[in-house]
Amino acid sequence: MNKPRGVDFFTCSAGTTKKGALGGGIGVSKCARVTGDVISAVPSRVAWHGNGEVLVSGNASGRVVVMDVR
Repeated sequence: MNKPRGVDFFTCSAGTTKKGALGGGIGVSKCARVTGDVISAVPSRVAWHGNGEVLVSGNASGRVVVMDVR
């Protein structure tokens, strides 16, 4: 709900034990935020393109924003 509106990116890392099972908790940290004048409402749906370089977001009123995140 912060202004200017935008999309936040996070990274996750999981701790592992010697046997490879999950353990030690999961770490989450914010790594980036994409904002712009065209993002006028909170994006409720977000999807990555298969190549990982294009992000598409949409809001409840049907507005769609395509972002090149290279």
